[in-house]
Amino acid sequence: MLEIVSFIIGASIMIIEIAGVRVITPYLGSNFIIWTSTIGIIMASLSIGYYIGGKLSDKNSSSKTLSLIIFSAGLYTLFTAFTQFPFLKFLIFYNSLNIYIASIIASLYLFVVPSILLGIVSPYIIKLAIHQRNILVDETGKIIGKFYAISTIGSIVGTFLCGFILVVFFGLEVISFAISAFIFIASILCYLSDMTSKKKVFSSIIIIQLCFLLLSFLFIEIPKHTNSKYFKVYGCSIYSKTTPYQYLSVCDFEDDNTRAITNLAGGYLSLIKKNENPIDAIVGYNEIFFSVFPKKIKKDNVLILGNSVGVLTNAVLFYANENNLQNIHIDAVEIDKYITEIGKKYFNLKEDKKLKIIHEDGRIYLNKMALNPHKHYDLIYWDMYSQDLIKGHLITIDTFKNINSILSKDGILVLNIFAAKEGLYNNFLNQVYTNLSTIFPNIKVYSFDEYDGDIYFSAIILAYNEETENIKQINSMLKDTEYKDVKLRNIVYTDKYAPIEKLYWNL
Repeated sequence: MLEIVSFIIGASIMIIEIAGVRVITPYLGSNFIIWTSTIGIIMASLSIGYYIGGKLSDKNSSSKTLSLIIFSAGLYTLFTAFTQFPFLKFLIFYNSLNIYIASIIASLYLFVVPSILLGIVSPYIIKLAIHQRNILVDETGKIIGKFYAISTIGSIVGTFLCGFILVVFFGLEVISFAISAFIFIASILCYLSDMTSKKKVFSSIIIIQLCFLLLSFLFIEIPKHTNSKYFKVYGCSIYSKTTPYQYLSVCDFEDDNTRAITNLAGGYLSLIKKNENPIDAIVGYNEIFFSVFPKKIKKDNVLILGNSVGVLTNAVLFYANENNLQNIHIDAVEIDKYITEIGKKYFNLKEDKKLKIIHEDGRIYLNKMALNPHKHYDLIYWDMYSQDLIKGHLITIDTFKNINSILSKDGILVLNIFAAKEGLYNNFLNQVYTNLSTIFPNIKVYSFDEYDGDIYFSAIILAYNEETENIKQINSMLKDTEYKDVKLRNIVYTDKYAPIEKLYWNL
């Protein structure tokens, strides 16, 4: 039984680490700072646990004591399952913290206690096995190697199980409770480890049956109730789902007859007016985009990077069909296939012969298209956000080079950017503008949808090589909203160096 305990503990540590990063990501982003804090805190905590476990096992190598330690780790993991989201919301929304400090505090809260307690298990369980099985001194190396191998195999299984299966099919809520359940099971098995053979067999049968019952409840029943009062992040939510990339919630706002898809950090990925045709349903910066660009499109190839639930795609297709524009074609790239499914179910995203939806990372798609000399687009619309932030590799000059290589001679690149007139998001706007300036000779910035005392706004950026008559008409229509207070920064982002975190956080 001790081998099974070692396997479960090894798997649990890795699941806690990977799932924990997914919990933090909506609030602090997915970046090297988060991973560094997580790995550093867990490794430090495990080291402390190893040291404590070695000392404790020399004083009292009891299966009951080790069982209590493992059980305590399960209790704390269960505690964080209920409190992790409220804590992170408090940490981010009520405290202006440097990202380094915020990531360390979040990692300390989520990982220190369970990592120390589970770290105690490795040296303790080896000493317990030696004691229970009367291992000779000259055979201790063999038993130590055996348990370290089993624990490592458990870690490998936990890594793939969490990354490939648990996160995809069950989501963070179920995973948090499942980890607690696995640790509790390990605690019981450890408690039973020094019983006689007959009792072990009988107890093992009972434990296996309990495991099946518990896992059936976790993986079958809990997902059915993810829209319950506890699991719904927003009171307006009519549907929620954790995908491999984010937590998504579809919200209906009855007071203004709108529907939105939001992420866990409260960011709106898309917003529409309900019960309207696809054009009238558009809200915000997409409305500005649509009022100008589709009317200039007759037979163009259009690329949408960051399709989300397809609000803009729906409108362009509706316009094309209403005006009998048969030659238009749209390639819509969206990394998350589940958000496309949500678009079809809740946002009226329709399949159409003029539309091809591609589920792929936008940058990977651009890399592939840059190698294809026969594929060009007349209009490229860029709207690739992740939890209200943009990944650094999506705004480098290498990315914009790829875009320019597949843009037709008189084509237009349009970017939607959440910007500000001062502070961090102003720095971000200026950085995007700087990177674009190294590739495109012509850039225009327009300001729409101002928020919070007119400081924050949605910026539409146009980048193009030649100022055609078509582009002159567009600029003329938008001239009253032109934003001229953009400045070149003293650094250009490349794939080799893109410190995006500096733009979002006070470093």
